[in-house]
Amino acid sequence: MVTFTIPQEIERFIEFTEKSDFEKKILDCGAGGSKPKIAVFSERGYEAHGVEISDTQIERAQKYAEENNLDYKIVKADMRKLPFEDESFSFVYSYHSIMHITKAGTIKAIKEMLRVLRKGGLLYINFQSTDSTGLKWGNDIGDNEMLDFSEVDKHGFDDTFHSFYNNDEPDELFKNLLLLHKGISSFEYKHNDEKCQSVTIDYILQKK
Repeated sequence: MVTFTIPQEIERFIEFTEKSDFEKKILDCGAGGSKPKIAVFSERGYEAHGVEISDTQIERAQKYAEENNLDYKIVKADMRKLPFEDESFSFVYSYHSIMHITKAGTIKAIKEMLRVLRKGGLLYINFQSTDSTGLKWGNDIGDNEMLDFSEVDKHGFDDTFHSFYNNDEPDELFKNLLLLHKGISSFEYKHNDEKCQSVTIDYILQKK
């Protein structure tokens, strides 16, 4: 069974996927970590697949599956070049992951997600808002994109990249999709003993 608190945004996406008549086949873009959200779908009977670029994060997710008797498949791959056939998934999502690539890379990733998503399928993505505390950290490389060296090797990398969006900025990326839900979510956490707030812009969309 899943042992971590399920984010409200994931529960909301499940409410939409459960109303669909499509087969329960889902892809998680950024599926690694010690609390892998892909586990939530696996537990609920979905054929759950994931891609993750960090070996460390893949190992953590696989360990979680073994410890909790869950069945999901994660392959090492970049969400900007997905190793799957066209229209091979009913549902695709990226939770707190696409924010770790550049805005140019985000455009490529979304195109790939839509390529592997079947017509009528559902897509969930969230973006880091410029209202987040983390905007002030790291080296500014332009257009609200930051390199943060304060948590070296936390996720298996020498640095952590963050891209931040104004609250209506991602709308342009989804002009050809049907918007089912848009909302703002937030939670508090500690970063180097500092109280911080993460604010995300959440989208649930349908491919026409």
